[in-house]
Formats: sequence, C-alpha cells, structure tokens
Amino acid sequence: MQGGTHAQVRRWVARGCLAAFVLLMVASMWAYPGGDQFDLQHDGHRFFHNFICDLFESEALNGKPNGLGAALAGLAVLVMFLGVLLPLWWYPFGENGGPRGLVIFARSAGALSTACMLLMCVEVAMRLPIEHALLALTTAGAGLVATIAVVVGGLLQPQRSWLDRGLGLAVVISAAANIIYFVSVEFGDAKLTPVLPGTQKLIAVVLIAWLSVRTRASGAQPA
Repeated sequence: MQGGTHAQVRRWVARGCLAAFVLLMVASMWAYPGGDQFDLQHDGHRFFHNFICDLFESEALNGKPNGLGAALAGLAVLVMFLGVLLPLWWYPFGENGGPRGLVIFARSAGALSTACMLLMCVEVAMRLPIEHALLALTTAGAGLVATIAVVVGGLLQPQRSWLDRGLGLAVVISAAANIIYFVSVEFGDAKLTPVLPGTQKLIAVVLIAWLSVRTRASGAQPA
C-alpha cells in the first residue's frame, strides 16, 4: 500500500512538473528577443529555426539581453529533469523492479544526462569555456541510453498500452536519428539546415506526449 501511495505521489508530481515545463518553455520562447543560426537579426523566437539551447543564452543571438527568457528556460529544464525524467530513468520498470543490471544502467545514464544538462544550462548562460557540442551530445546520448532502458522495460510489461509503447519507440528512434544528424553537422561535413532545430522541437513534442501517457496510465510512474 505504501509503495502504491509513493507511486501515486510521483505520478502527480510528474504531471505537475510536465505542465510547468510546457508553460515555462512557452514563456521563454515568448520572451526570447530574437536571432538564430540562420538569421542573427531576426526578431523573436522561430520555432523551427531556434535551437532549444538558444533560450538559455543570457544575451540572445541578435545581441539583446535575454535574462528573463534564460531564467525561464533554466527553470523549465530543472523541473523537467528533476521532476519527470530522472524519476522516469530511476524506475525504468516502475514498482516492479526489473533486472538489476538494466535498472543500474538506466539510473547511471540518467544521472549523467541530468548532470550534463544542468551544466549545459550554466555553460550557455555564463558562456563558460566548455565545448558546447560535446556537452550537448553527452546529455542527449546518455538520456537516450536511459530512455531505451525505460522503453525496453515498457515492452516487457504487458499492462503498458500500445500507445505508451509506440510513443516510447518513436522517441527513441527519432532522438537517435537527430543525434546522428547532429554529429554529422558538428563533427562531419553535413550542412546545418533548419531540419536539425526543427526536428529537435518535434522530438520534444513527441516526448511530452509520451510522458503524458505514462503519467496517466494505471500503474505507471514518472516511469
């Protein structure tokens, strides 16, 4: 009974944090003064052209101050990772436990992704001398590995709905493709196009949809 109560509390916390994340990110986009990799002087935020990381900049790419937008984006990431994603990765099989090795694997990768994401927010806002592309790649890669463990856990649980499983697989496949494209642009010869930041946002939408399903499913945790 106590474990069920704790799981229910985690679900409600995850729902609240997920809603807060969406609202904070929308507010951050609204507050962003402008500028992106394709047009530094463009006014305002462009959904399919700005990277999510642009929102963390204390000075927007068009040179205008972005203190409010950066604070909102940083808070959004904080509630998302600590209130939704880290608990998801910490309990990849929910209250059912699951293979110990896979659980430890998910927790380790999830903790690494969370730490790198928080560091990346600070790095962008304060313009620290840290390689941004490598930090972003580590954040995304570790998060993908941890999410794969969660999706595998969902596939092994018959009570999970087909929508839950399908959205989870969609998140994993699309995120992996986006990471490959990112690597080809940053470390290869591929040309940067709006496809990269655009698909980044679409993946975020699919992720939010999946997390919404999981936090409302019977027996589901923020995992």
